[in-house]
Order: sequence, then structure tokens, then C-alpha cells
Amino acid sequence: MRGCRVWVNILFLCAALHVAVPAKANETAPPELTNYFQELWTTRDGLPHNTINSVTQTEEGYIWLATWEGLTRYNGAEFKNFDLYSNIGLRDAGLQNVRVAESGQLIVVGARGTVVLREQGAAGTTEWRTLETPLTLVNKAIYNQDNSYWLATEELGLLKYYSPDNVESFFDQVAPNNNVMHAYDIAKPDDSQLYVATNLGLVRVTKDDLYFINSDYGLPKLGVFSVTQYGDDFIVGTEQGAFIGRQETGFKLIHPKLDNVSIIRVMVDDIGDIWLGSIDKGLFRLSKAHGLENLSMADGLPNSRVLAIYQDAERSIWIGTNGGLMRLRNTPFRTYTAKDGLADNFVRTVIQRENGDVWVGSAGGVSVYSNNQWRNLELGLQASVLSLYEHPEHGIYIGTYTDGLLLWKNGEVIQHWTRSDGLLANEIRAMAATHTGRIWLATPNGINFYEPGKGIGEPNEQVDHARFSVSLHEDKNDQLWLGTARGLFKYVSDRFVSVDISKFNHAQYVFNIQSVGDELWLATDRGLIIYQPEQQQGIVIGRPQGLIVEKVFQFTIDENNNVWLTSNRGIMRTTVDDIRAVQTQQSSGLTTVEVFRESDGLVSSQANGGSNPAILHATDDTIWVPTANGIARIAPNQLAQFTDYPPPAVIENVEINGEFVASGRAPSRFDGERISISYAGLGFTMNNQIRYRTQLLGYDDNWRTTSARYAEFTNLPPGDYTFRVQAAYSNSDQLGRTAEFSFSVPPRYYQQLWFWIIASVALLLAIMTFVRVRLNVLARRAAELEQQVAEKTEALRTQAERFEHLAQFDELTNLPNRRSFNRDLAAEFAAATRHKKPLTLAIIDVDNFKRINDNFSHSSGDIVLQWLADLLKQHTRQEDKIARWGGEEFTILMTDTTIETAEIMCNRLREHIMQTPPPAQVPIEQLTVSIGLSSLASVDSIDSLLSHADRALYTAKSNGRNRVCRYPTPN
Repeated sequence: MRGCRVWVNILFLCAALHVAVPAKANETAPPELTNYFQELWTTRDGLPHNTINSVTQTEEGYIWLATWEGLTRYNGAEFKNFDLYSNIGLRDAGLQNVRVAESGQLIVVGARGTVVLREQGAAGTTEWRTLETPLTLVNKAIYNQDNSYWLATEELGLLKYYSPDNVESFFDQVAPNNNVMHAYDIAKPDDSQLYVATNLGLVRVTKDDLYFINSDYGLPKLGVFSVTQYGDDFIVGTEQGAFIGRQETGFKLIHPKLDNVSIIRVMVDDIGDIWLGSIDKGLFRLSKAHGLENLSMADGLPNSRVLAIYQDAERSIWIGTNGGLMRLRNTPFRTYTAKDGLADNFVRTVIQRENGDVWVGSAGGVSVYSNNQWRNLELGLQASVLSLYEHPEHGIYIGTYTDGLLLWKNGEVIQHWTRSDGLLANEIRAMAATHTGRIWLATPNGINFYEPGKGIGEPNEQVDHARFSVSLHEDKNDQLWLGTARGLFKYVSDRFVSVDISKFNHAQYVFNIQSVGDELWLATDRGLIIYQPEQQQGIVIGRPQGLIVEKVFQFTIDENNNVWLTSNRGIMRTTVDDIRAVQTQQSSGLTTVEVFRESDGLVSSQANGGSNPAILHATDDTIWVPTANGIARIAPNQLAQFTDYPPPAVIENVEINGEFVASGRAPSRFDGERISISYAGLGFTMNNQIRYRTQLLGYDDNWRTTSARYAEFTNLPPGDYTFRVQAAYSNSDQLGRTAEFSFSVPPRYYQQLWFWIIASVALLLAIMTFVRVRLNVLARRAAELEQQVAEKTEALRTQAERFEHLAQFDELTNLPNRRSFNRDLAAEFAAATRHKKPLTLAIIDVDNFKRINDNFSHSSGDIVLQWLADLLKQHTRQEDKIARWGGEEFTILMTDTTIETAEIMCNRLREHIMQTPPPAQVPIEQLTVSIGLSSLASVDSIDSLLSHADRALYTAKSNGRNRVCRYPTPN
């Protein structure tokens, strides 16, 4: 009997679903619950906490979330979190509920008596206000017309808040058996009554009394978590299921499968379908179209505990769970995968048969879509399918990846060809029938053809560059075209002849070929090429013209002259008119390029295109696209329904001269140097497709179209300005609510009349003062010039003396340099020769000097040279002429001195150097020198004198260093 009553209840509910909440006109049936496109956000995506207790949407379009770590706002692109320190008035970050009141207030409630209101303030700004309520967990708040609030709380039950000093309690005297009352939810059908979900059951509150609606009315005794109005009835979520009814008629279980399922949240959508959140069984939906359905963690739900359910203005369903936030929505694309019955998710090719069935080739074989159902063909082998072609008489040719070519007819494979039958490869990437009756086959190893009755053949001549073949097409002039990895070819006189397409941005790979009128349209690795065969010219539509990628796999044109293009990064849509405008040079780029990716219903945005055909424009005007994860389908004519909601625009941040403006109010003394305005279009169905129009009234009244979410203006002249922004989906002309921000730039001080009067008087006085001062300055300047001339003359004299000194002396040792020595040598040599007096030359070289530089540093070597120069000065005669010859070599020119005397003097000098401790900065124990001597007595020229001394030095070095040698050597 209980089962019969339950099914009667179901019939009653079905009738209620049709009458309680009227459906929209021409409402299409919603998808099955598991077929909604799912999106998930967690703390990794910016949420402050994965437990989402409540979801709502304010009038301006924002989605708001109540979490255990504060309030969160979502604009479709990013989350903005308001925590305990965000100055909005939260007493605690643990929030239980957020909702929009009939007054437009956003009411936020939670732990420690948190009740915060977000209200519209003056000049369109928003203000936050905190109510001083008792310190208890508030589960929900309802606004009343008299500015009071109903509060559902833990422990204190139902409260009515008027002011901090006037809080009325309703349950403290009436709780059965003195139990503590916890109020979880409130439904307010009108101003005369409330329904309150409590731990002790459902309570009806009127102006006169309280009524406990318990088992006498068909409800469980305890544990009511939620109550939601449904027409004239109420849906009650309890520990033992969901019930529907009212006090006057009683309550009945809403569905037998929900018996003993703990329901904690209930939401009724805009067409009357009932959504139910459970404690541990996930999400349920009871609808006219599909009955009772369940979405569990196995179906993608992030957690089985559903705490919040909300339908936004675009009819998306937001689900708050213990594991994050989920959104369920209908999308432009429906992707079929193995879960729906496909043989495999990696889909490569698709065709439509004459009977309307859609055939899909994948890595798992062939799947057929007929009457909204999938079935897989039994091919007799595990074939990975690359290409499909239906012949009106032969049947369906199936090209495989490794198993050659199959022919399917009358429900079975009737013929099978492989390499042993003449195929150049078992990999068949494309097929095309020509007017001659041949079926042409594209393989990685070249081109085959099949002629019925004759078998597999190939052209007389295979072209090496045409070996990796991927596309075939016969145009209306019976010309066969071949696309390969190395370019485009046409079939002429039983051979394929190359057609140069490299001039089109170096295009090479031709994935797809189709005739459009007298043109060939080629999908290539450099975009879409519009090629005119007779003129051998064309254009390329690629990234510079507005496509998001260069590599285009496939394309098709729908009934509305939209061009659909597939790629590795999504599906693009533009128009034939846009392409023609570029072709005729009326435009440098495409005006509109829409991009569809995962957020638009594609399980994978990677379309496949290395075999053919890999796109289908079906007879019902739907577009089918093989992808790396399923086959995607879209009805272009239904695309508008996803963008019929005009997204409202909001201004989110205003930054003036690098500082954010509080509450969006411009300062009174803004100098106009730089203002940056960030805005957003609050559309969530296809947020990435939103485009904006901006205008700055007072500067430029023209609207500017952009996809950017910010605008910046610099160096604005004085005046009053209003920045305006509107948003719309890219394929819709419906503009949402305009957002505005007004500000003024006052005249700068130098742009006002008083400034110019003062400046003129000051300028006149300045000129008069300038003339007087100038005369004084000129006189003083003349005296200064005379002084400067004298100083400059003295400086030039000093500088000349210094230059003269530097020209004759070594800068390091302050000894005469080689130039000075050469002059002295020439003079003394001439005098000694003329007066027949002795003259001796000594060349001194520091022993092992290179080691000092290498082991210590060149600065250490410089110190040694300075030290040695000082010793030479100290231990030579006043008449001896010492010079630095170069590097570590020194010279001593000894006049009126024989070589014998000079040898004695040089040995004495050598011993002094050897016995004198080296400089402390250079860590060596001893320094020695080698000395070579030559005299005038043995030479007849200066060069000979130098040469003999150098030879003597060489001898000293060769005989062990630290010695004095002379040249010639005495017998």
C-alpha cells in the first residue's frame, strides 16, 4: 500500500511540475543531468575554501559565494575574496548564507552573529553595514518591509531583529520538552506567515501562533533542513527525504527513490524543475523531461555533500559542495565520447550517409549515430579508422591506420585490401571518387586508386614530394587535386604535377581541399588559402588577418555563410563576407573571429585533421568536428540562445596616478595625468566571448570596440568626463547595462586668468631687472675674462713643461727614457770620438723579472723597477747618465771611463743590488741583475756600441745571470 501511495504522489508531483511554475514560452527540454557541461573551481583556482555554503547573484551580475573563509565575488574571470580583514564588517570569516533580498540588499550571515548588508549608496556606490545581533551562528536572514529581519540561528532558533536593543525570540518558550531549537532555513510566502526548518521539525509562524507541522501532517518527526516554496505548496528537505505539500493538505514524499535520503538543499529553477542537494548522495533533479536523476562523484561532482544550489540569470546551475564549486550549464557544443557509446575517444573522421546517419571513425573503429543513439560496427578486426567515403553503389569505404581498406555493405565488410593487394601502404588517410569511376586513395607512401573489376593500381609516375598524402578533391571541372605534407598537386596526364603555394606565406602542408565556386579553398599550415586555379593566384587568411593560429586543419561553410575552421587550439568561426573583404582589400583583417574551446562544451579543443574528411556540415545544419577526445557537435542556428542574455557591464577598479580610488569616487583635485579603469562584463555562459564598447564623453564621443578589460587615459585637458562601457557576446548585438564613471579635471593653475596677469607683471619686472643685472654682469665678466686669460696662459705654460718632461723621462721610474738616452748617447758618442776619450755603455737587465710579474702581479714588478731605479741613482756617479731602456732594462752611459773601470764599477753596483733587501711589498728574498758592457774603443758607430752591449748582456744571461760581461770578451 505504501508503494501505491508513493506512486500516486509521483503522479501528483508530475501534475504540479506542469502547473506550479509556468514554463517559458517555446521552452526546450533541458539536457539530461549528466550531459550538462561541468566546470569546477577549488582553492587552486582562487577560492578561499572548498566548502561553498551558499551561492547568489546580485542585480549588477556578480556571483557571490559564502564560504568558511569569507565572502567571495566572481566576475566570470577571477575571484575576489572578502575576509575578516577586508573592512566589510564580518565578525567571523565562517559564512553560512548569502542572498539577495527583495530590497536589493545583499545579506551575508554566518558565525558569531555575522549579519552584513551590502546596499546601494549615494552616486551609485555600494556601502557595507553590519547589524549588531546576538553572538550565535546565523543560518539565514530574511528582510521585512518594516526594515526588520528574520534570523534563523543555531541555539536561539528564530529571531526577529529590529535593532541591537530590540531582538524578539520566538522559540524559547515553545520548544517541546525544553529542547534547544536550531533554525536552518526560512520560507516567507507572504507577510502573514513564515515556514521555518528546524531540528525539531517544520514550524509555521503566523502573527498569532506557532504550528509544529510534524508526523500528523506526513512529515518526519525531526530533522528538517530546508524549506522552499513551490507554487502554493512547499518542498521540505529532511533527514528522511524530500516532501511536498502544505499544512492544509499535508505532505507527501516527493519521489520513492528519495526515501531516507537526507536532503539539505532545495531549489526550483525557472521552468519548475526541482533540484535537491543531499548530505551524502550528491545532487538530484526531478524534471518533467527526465524524471528523477542523480549526479554523483562518479559523474564529476567534486563532493557528495551538496550545500548550495543556485540558478543564475543565464540559467546556469551553480552547485556548492564540500569539495569546491561546480557549474552546470548548457553549451554551444555537445561532445560525444566513449561514455556516450563511441568506440574510442580519439576521433579522426566523420561523414553523413544519404539516410541521414552520421558515421564516425576513431581509434576504436566505426560508430554510427542514428535516432539520437550510438552503435558500433563489427568490422571483424580491431581497426583504427582514418577516413570514410560513401559510394552511391559500392557501399562505404573505410580507410584504416594499419589494416588497409575495407568496403562495408549490407551490414558487413564485403572486401578488404592490404599491401599484398597492391596498396602502397595500409594507412589510408583520404579517399575521393572521380568522374572516371576510380576511387583514389591517399597514403603516406604515395597515391593508389581502385577500379571496380580491375583492383588496386597507381599512377604511371609517383612524385617523391607527393608521398605523404592527406587530402583529395575533384573540382567541378573534373580536375583532381592532391594535398600532401609537401604542398599541392594536380593530376595531369596520369601523373601528379606540383602547384607552387609557397608564395602564400611559405605554406606547405595541405590538410583539406574544397571547391567554393570557381575557387579552391585550402586548409594549410599557414592558414586558409583562397586559390584561383586559372589565374594561379590567391590570398592567405592566417594569423596576421585575425586567426588565432596559423595551422588550419579543416573548414566548412554553414547555411548562414559562416565559415567554421578547426585547429589544434579550438574551433574558429568567421564569415564569408569577412574573408571576401580581405580578398578585395576592403579590409586588412577579419572583423569577427570567434573561438570555441573547452569552456564552450568541447571536451578537447584539439581538433583532428590529418585525415579526411574531418569536419561535417550535416543536412540539419549541424557541424560535427572530430577531436582528440570525442566528436563535437554544434547547431549554429541555436548558438544565439547562449548569448541572448546581454551581460551587464560593471566598473571594478579605478586607479588615478597609480593609486586606487576608494568607492569609485574621483578626487576633487585630479590633475588628469593618468587614469586607469578596469571593467568586466558579467556574463558567465561564454565569458571568453565577451566584447566591450567604451566611450569617454567629454573627450571623444565615438565608441571604441575592444576585448580588453581596462582603459587608460593620460594627460587629459581640463573638463568634465564620463567613462561608459557596455558588454555583449561577440556573436550577439544585445548590449547589457551600461556602466559609468564620472570625473572632472580642473584647470591647472597656469590655465587660469589670474595666473596670466601675475605672470605678465612678473615678466615685465623680470625684463627690467634683467637689463640692469646684465649690464653689471657684462662689466664683471670682462674683468673675469682678463683674469681667466692670465690663468689659462700660466696653465698652458705649466702643461707644456709637463709634456716636455714626459717626453724625456719615464713616468714610472722618473729616469730619462729611451728617447732622452738616445739623444745623450748621440752627443756623448760624437764628443768622445772627436776628443778621443773613452766612453762605456752598460745595459742592465733584472734577472727572472717575468717570474715576479707572473707570480705576484704587474704592480709588484712596477715596485721592483722603482726600487731598482732608486738604487741606480744612489750607487752611480753624478756624471753617469742613467736611463730606463725599456721593460726591465736600464742603461748607464759612463763618459771618460774605460771598459775596465766600468766593469769594476758595475760589479760593485751588482753586489749592492744583490745585498740590498727587496721592497717589503714584494715577497722575494733577493734580486739580482745581469750587466752587459761595450766601449767606444771597439766600435765605430752607435749601433755597434749598442749591439755589443746587448751581446755582452746576452752572454751574462747565458752564463747563469747575476754577473757582468763585456764585449768583446778579453782574451
